[in-house]
Amino acid sequence: MGLKEIEIPYSGPSMSPLFNEGDVLFVRELGLYRPCLGDLIVFRDNEEWVAHRVIKMQPSLVTKGDRSLYEELPDRANLFGLVTGFRSNGNLYKWGEAGQKFKIMLAFFSRFALKPWGKVIRYFALSIIFVLTTISKRMSF
Repeated sequence: MGLKEIEIPYSGPSMSPLFNEGDVLFVRELGLYRPCLGDLIVFRDNEEWVAHRVIKMQPSLVTKGDRSLYEELPDRANLFGLVTGFRSNGNLYKWGEAGQKFKIMLAFFSRFALKPWGKVIRYFALSIIFVLTTISKRMSF
């Protein structure tokens, strides 16, 4: 039997502008898949579903919302699935293997935004993330 894919409504600002209030995420159970750098994963944090980008793999999995200035270390037991695409304003966006390099670039700039170099550098990194996520909505991965 294949892995189950479910739809989860998105809310919150942490992944804006890629995801916005009212978007629907397509999430496939992880199964034996190990998240990779740049992947968007869904995990439980207390009683909430959280969708964040994997920005670091070692020594443990580290995630961050693209717009957030804080990283999270989700417990592997709370990992649920991989975001495979989303629906926004009636448009459908799906990712495939071709988008992996793009996702790694987003992970790099997301980590860059955490550096203590001052607000200007953080805003620069967040601006790059905004541009890249806008481009990703226009490209078919």
